[in-house]
Amino acid sequence: MRGRWLIPWGSRVNLASIGHSIRLLAPDFMVYVTFVITLTVCEAYNRSFASTDQVVDVECSPYERQKPSAGGVSVLRAIFSYRSFRNAVNAVSEVLVVVLLCLVSVAWPSLLSSFYFVVFLGFMTVWAFCLTRSCHCVRVMKTMLISYLAVHLITLYLYQMWPFQNDVEPSTLVGLTPILETNCSSVWAVHFVKQDPAVYGNAVLLFVFYMYLAFQIRYLDKMRVGDSVPDDLVNSGQNGEVFESVSSIHEDLLRFADAEVCGNIETTTAATERNKADVAAGSSDTKTRKQSDLFSHCPLLVDVYALLLRHAYVGSLLVMMAWAITYHSWLSFVWLLLACVIWMCSNSRRTFFFLSPFIVFYAEALLILQFIYGLNLTAAELPDDLPGFPLQQIGLIKPVGPAWVPLFIKVLYSCLFWASMRFFCYERKSLSSGGVSLPGGITIYGTFANYESQSSWLERFMAKYWIYVVGLVLLLISLRQPVFLYNIGYMVFFVTLLTVLQVSFALCRRLLFFYWMVLSAYSIVILWLVYTYQFHGVPEMWRNWTYWSDDV
Repeated sequence: MRGRWLIPWGSRVNLASIGHSIRLLAPDFMVYVTFVITLTVCEAYNRSFASTDQVVDVECSPYERQKPSAGGVSVLRAIFSYRSFRNAVNAVSEVLVVVLLCLVSVAWPSLLSSFYFVVFLGFMTVWAFCLTRSCHCVRVMKTMLISYLAVHLITLYLYQMWPFQNDVEPSTLVGLTPILETNCSSVWAVHFVKQDPAVYGNAVLLFVFYMYLAFQIRYLDKMRVGDSVPDDLVNSGQNGEVFESVSSIHEDLLRFADAEVCGNIETTTAATERNKADVAAGSSDTKTRKQSDLFSHCPLLVDVYALLLRHAYVGSLLVMMAWAITYHSWLSFVWLLLACVIWMCSNSRRTFFFLSPFIVFYAEALLILQFIYGLNLTAAELPDDLPGFPLQQIGLIKPVGPAWVPLFIKVLYSCLFWASMRFFCYERKSLSSGGVSLPGGITIYGTFANYESQSSWLERFMAKYWIYVVGLVLLLISLRQPVFLYNIGYMVFFVTLLTVLQVSFALCRRLLFFYWMVLSAYSIVILWLVYTYQFHGVPEMWRNWTYWSDDV
C-alpha cells in the first residue's frame, strides 16, 4: 500500500528497453543542460548591463545631454513609427486569447471546462454591450485564468499516474479522463488509452492556452507598461509625429477585434504626460492627415467599410435563419419567427437593434443548454426524451457525434449577434456625441447612417433589375414537380406581376410596394408552415383539422 504511492516519485529504469530508458532520462538531461546555459547567459548579461550603467552615469549626465539633430530626430521618428504595428500585434494577441478561451471551453464539455465557458460568455457579453473594462480588470481576469489553467493541468497530469487512476474512478462529467494507461508492473511504459479525439485535443489546447497566456502576461503586458519616451524627444519641437498613437484606421477596422488593449499606458513622470499632450495637440492636423491616408488612396475600402457598418444586421438575420435550418427545433423556430418579422418591418434595422439585447441573451441561453447537453452523461442522468414531453423537438437533445461540433457552430453563429449588439451600442454613443468621422473624410451620424458614395450605383442597379430576379424565382418555384397547393399561389403571383406590367407600367409602380408586402407575407407563412410540418404530430394535426391528404 505504501509502496504504490512511492511510484509517482520515481521508478527503476528497465535497461532491457533502450527506448523507454532514453525517454525517461533524456528530459532530465535536457533540463539540466538548459538550466546551465540559461544561468550562464544571465550572469553574462548582468555583468555587461552593470558595466553599461556605469559608463552612462559618467558620460551622459542629465546636465550634459544635447538635443538631437534633425537627422537624429528623423531616425528616432522611424524607430518609434513601429508603435502602430506593435499596437496591432497587441490587438491580435488579445483576440487570440479570446479564440483560445473559446476553443478550450467547447473542446470537451465538462465541469472543469465550464469555468472557461462562463468566462467566455461573460467576456463576450461585456464586449458586445461596450461596457467599460479597465486594464486592471483584464489583468485580474488573465491571472484567474492562468491560475485555474495551472490547477487544471496539474490535476490532469496527476490523474495519469497509476495510484490516482487506481483509486479515483474516471469521471467524464468532471473532466477526469485517462489518457495514459499505467500499471504497477510496468510503470515506465507508455500506453495511450483509446479515447475520443476531443479528449486529446482538449489536453493540447489547455497546454497551448496556458503557455500563450503566460507569455502574454510575462512579456507583452510588460512591453506596454514599460513603453516610455525619453524627455529629450518630448521637449524637441520637431518630433511631434513620434507620439502619434494608433491611427483611427486601426481603431475602426479592428473594432470587431476589440483592440481595446492598454496601449495608452502612463509614463514614468507627470511632466512627460503633459509634454506629450502638448505635442499631440500641436500636430493634430498632421495626425488627421496620416490617419486617412489608407482610405484616401483606396475609396473602395471606404465603401466596403461603410456598407458593412450600415448592413451588418442583415448578416445577423441570415444567421438566425441558418441557425433555425441547421438545428430544427421549437427553440430554433424562434429564430425563424424573429427573422421573418424583422424582415417585414419597414425599418428592419431599427427593429433588429431594438431587439438585439433579447437576441444576445437568448443566444447565450441556447449556448448554455447546448453545453449542458454536451456533457458526457447517460440517458438516465440527463434524459432527452420524457413521456408526454418531447424534449428532442424542443431542442434539448444530445449530439449524435462529437459534442463540440454543434456547440462550436452555435458559438460562431452567436459571434455575429455579439458584433451587431456592439455596433448598436457604438451607434448610440455616436449619436450622443454628435456623429462619427470615418477615415477618408466621411461623416456618419450613427454607425449606420445613410450616405452617398461610389457604391450607390449597386443599390440603383439592384432596385432597377431585382424585379426580374424575383419573377424568375417565382416561375421556378411554381413549375417545380410535384405541384402542391402553395406552388399554385406562387404561379398566381407570377401571372399577376406579368399582367400588371403589360397593362400599365405606372400602375405597376404604384402597386409594387403592396405587391411586395403581400408576396413577403405569403412566403413567410408558407415557410412557417413547412418548418412546423416537420415536427412530430403536426401532420396528424393538420389532417384532423383540414381533412387534407399529404399530397395537397
